Amino acid sequence: MDIHKNVAPESCELLVSGRIDGEGANRLDELLSTILFPKRVDQPDPKTIYINLSNATFLCSAGLRVLMQHSRTMKNRQGQLLVSRPSPETAEALKMAGLYDQLVEKDA
Repeated sequence: MDIHKNVAPESCELLVSGRIDGEGANRLDELLSTILFPKRVDQPDPKTIYINLSNATFLCSAGLRVLMQHSRTMKNRQGQLLVSRPSPETAEALKMAGLYDQLVEKDA
């Protein structure tokens, strides 16, 4: 699994490629934690975090847990974590877990 981070003034996008399996979920969790709980206090909190899953080929239950956990954190901060452009495989996993409508970015 590979993750590329793009940061804008009030948002952050993580482009995830490959399998989000147990190890990948741990890596995603660590990266989201560094964004949400930075060591530098002068680093602004993003208002929106986008998780782009267009190149992800698998999403396990641990990955779903990570997305939900950090989504709750963002809601508590009056922000949002959104899954953008899920691949067919990840969209199916989100739908099967009943999380698709809750996490996936709505088309504008």
